[in-house]
Amino acid sequence: MELVWKDVVGYEGYYQISNYGDIKSLDRWAEGHKYPTRIKGRMLSKVLDGPYYRVGLRKNGKSTKHRIHKLVMDAFGPPCPGVYGNRRGNYQIDHYDDDKLNNRSDNLQWLLHADNCFWKHEATHFFRTRTPLRGVKHGMAKLTEEQVLSIRADPRVYREIGLEYGVDKTLIGLIKRRQCWTHI
Repeated sequence: MELVWKDVVGYEGYYQISNYGDIKSLDRWAEGHKYPTRIKGRMLSKVLDGPYYRVGLRKNGKSTKHRIHKLVMDAFGPPCPGVYGNRRGNYQIDHYDDDKLNNRSDNLQWLLHADNCFWKHEATHFFRTRTPLRGVKHGMAKLTEEQVLSIRADPRVYREIGLEYGVDKTLIGLIKRRQCWTHI
């Protein structure tokens, strides 16, 4: 994909955004105390805002924070087909590859809130088909399945069982209450 720069909607002449999700300020003159001041353009740094990147933009002495995927969609994507927001019936911006830090224009699309929630939890979704590592397949496992079964049958105090297997009494309690190692 070829790099393309467009003006940020609402900040024309101040900032530009690329179809890769990079933002730069433009060279411009600003009012100083006595004389106009020249402001040199530069690339803006992105800040993590939860799982998304955001950037602070300034115009007429007022600073506002914007999420970068929204700015990319406003500049390069089709217009929102309805109301934008996080409520039922509203449209949201979806990342095709589920990587919320990948703000390329070809990775973004408009989806209804319900569809966006459905695809993120659909069993056939690419990123949801991987089964979690459980039991001895998990890299942090300290016990085997046979040991877990014998712990559940052991009537002794949790602390004594934990000392025998080299684990904490809390883990023994979780195993006996079937809150841990639930697949056995």
